[in-house]
Amino acid sequence: MERQQILKKFKDAIFNTVKSFYNNPFIFFYEEDLRVFITHKLIEESFEKVKFEIKKDFQNHLGKNPIYSLPIKAEYPPTSKKKKRFDIVYLENNGFDFYNLPVTVALELKLGSKIYDRCNKFKDDIKKLVESLSTKGDLNFCGIALYFYQNDDSLANINKDFGETTLFEEFVIAKEFNLTDNLVHVFIITPTRIYYSEKHTNAAP
Repeated sequence: MERQQILKKFKDAIFNTVKSFYNNPFIFFYEEDLRVFITHKLIEESFEKVKFEIKKDFQNHLGKNPIYSLPIKAEYPPTSKKKKRFDIVYLENNGFDFYNLPVTVALELKLGSKIYDRCNKFKDDIKKLVESLSTKGDLNFCGIALYFYQNDDSLANINKDFGETTLFEEFVIAKEFNLTDNLVHVFIITPTRIYYSEKHTNAAP
């Protein structure tokens, strides 16, 4: 599958989720609801199963034959410390360790409100994606951070909360918008507005 097709499928799944959120900001009650919804949308986008070779260390319990699986995974890689896992990923079929394959699209999610604000954790998500981008080597990498905020908030307040690391602007969903490699795309979605940034200062160490 062409790289731009992969990124378009992520964009479509994200914006379909945003539309559902607009219709009812409390359709998602927990962050896990969001992860399941977006993962399901991605699977619906007809990603084909791909062939993964098996590392010798795992052949005793997985067998010697290659396995076939979707390149979309949640909470990956499973063998890493939790803070290094991504909510949803697209895997590059490049290697024999099925549990630690290169990630070329990484998506991080947060769900919050004025009662339960998760700004600091979202900042950590952005930092993790920026760090991954800076260490990607020759691989393509597209980072995506989504914060679904169940209350309205102004652009001024958003930039007050995030301005020291990430500068946002108001965003209008448009067909001509494309996710691109070598960037970390950050969205804050409220019930009536979307704020977007690809400008991150001091987010990486």
